[in-house]
Amino acid sequence: MKLRFLQEENDISEAQKKLASTLNERLKHNVVMKLSYRQPEGTKVNSVEVRCNQELYWYHEVIPSESDVTRLRHWNAFGVDIFENTTNPIVAEINSPVAGYDGRISGAFAYDLLNPNKLYLVHSGRFSGRKAADFTDRYKGIIEKVKGPNGYRDMVVVGELTSTCFYEKLLNFVDQVKCYKDSYQIKGVRVI
Repeated sequence: MKLRFLQEENDISEAQKKLASTLNERLKHNVVMKLSYRQPEGTKVNSVEVRCNQELYWYHEVIPSESDVTRLRHWNAFGVDIFENTTNPIVAEINSPVAGYDGRISGAFAYDLLNPNKLYLVHSGRFSGRKAADFTDRYKGIIEKVKGPNGYRDMVVVGELTSTCFYEKLLNFVDQVKCYKDSYQIKGVRVI
C-alpha cells in the first residue's frame, strides 16, 4: 500500500458518497437524537437525524472548519449509544476537507498509488487536542505513511471504502477510540 491524500473536490465528494453508501447499507434505521459539537462560534446542540443500528450511529454534515471558517469539511460523527432525552456522546469524528488538504483536520480520504481504484478512510489519531501518538501507540491496526503536499504523515488506516469488511474495520476503530477516551475519563481527565 502506498497512500496519497485525495485533494480534488470531486474526488473527495466521490469518496464521501462511497462512505455514505456503505454506511447506509449497514445502518438501516433513521433516529432523531441530540448531538453536541463545537463550531467556530461555540458549542451547538442540535437535534439531528442519524443512521444507526444496534452497534453504531453515524451523522454527516458539511460544516465550516474550526481552524478556518472559510473552509468547509465533511463532518462524519460516530457513536455507540443512543439516548432519547439527553445529548448523545460522539465517540469519534472522522472529518475531511471538502477540497484540498488541511493537516489540522484529523480525517481524510486517500487512494493507493499502486491501485488508484482503492480508496481509504484514514485518521491521524488525534482527538480533542491530544497528541496523535497517545492513541496510535495503543492502536491495534494498520498505520501508514500517507503522502500529502508537505511530505508524509502517519495515519491510522480505518479501512478501504469498497472492501466487504469496511464496516467491521470502522466499528473496530470506533470501539478502540471509545476505550481510549474511557481510559482518560477513568483517570479523571475528561476527553470529549
